[in-house]
Amino acid sequence: MDDRRILNGIVWWLRTGTAWRDVPERYGPWTTPHTRFRPTTSTSTRSAPASAASGQERHSRADAHGRAGRSGRSR
Repeated sequence: MDDRRILNGIVWWLRTGTAWRDVPERYGPWTTPHTRFRPTTSTSTRSAPASAASGQERHSRADAHGRAGRSGRSR
């Protein structure tokens, strides 16, 4: 099974929001994209986007003018 077909199966699953078992057979057995996707969804990788979305990120970033400052909400 080539990587492109598996990636397309993962993208199809993400776009449709269905169960893994409903991934079309053209992407291979449903267990293949599921197995490849699962390692990328550990707790540590989900926490970074969640904290960024909530404005609680603790890393400093540069603004549009290149000035460094705290990211997230202003106090």
